[in-house]
Amino acid sequence: YILLAQLFGGAAYVSNIIYDIGAGLREGQITAALLRPLDYQAAMYVQNVAQLAIDLILKLPLAVFIWFVYGLDLPSDPVVWLAFVVSLLLGHAVMFCFDWIIGCVGFYSTEIWGLSVLRYGFGLFFSGALIPLDMMPDWLRSVATLLPFSQALYLPVSILAGINPVSAMPRIWLIQIGYLAVLLVASRLIFARAVRVVTVQGG
Repeated sequence: YILLAQLFGGAAYVSNIIYDIGAGLREGQITAALLRPLDYQAAMYVQNVAQLAIDLILKLPLAVFIWFVYGLDLPSDPVVWLAFVVSLLLGHAVMFCFDWIIGCVGFYSTEIWGLSVLRYGFGLFFSGALIPLDMMPDWLRSVATLLPFSQALYLPVSILAGINPVSAMPRIWLIQIGYLAVLLVASRLIFARAVRVVTVQGG
């Protein structure tokens, strides 16, 4: 599990959304982005999915190295890999919406670097990147399960690691879709409110 978490962790739960929004406000680029005839959030999501794909492709040499040196046993069933990809994309979308909400703080603040560092620290721990959630005390595991970070890393990786069987996928996907629906609506509403107070710091 730890090897898989390290392999997919950075691509799954690490996002540049908070930094991109903050930089756009600080440098004035967000003005042009908001004036384009494209939905700003949708455009950023497509960009992040493309970045996820690139990051995963760049991890292939590392995957081969881990497989050769450490004997990483990857599943051979294509159904397991399909379940993993679906769960990974849903979890990534959940984290995108979550980070988007945090990024909206940038419209009210002159600097959100500290907030992005805090979010990274929480994500690193509660996503299961350091230790599996199953090894946490019951109360801490309950907290981690309620937070969105586990949707992006622990759940997808647990499929490859055999912790969650393919038969549990409908339940897991339903949970992820529920998270996504709530955070998507919240992110749209919060952004629509935050953009009214936009203040460009530079240009």
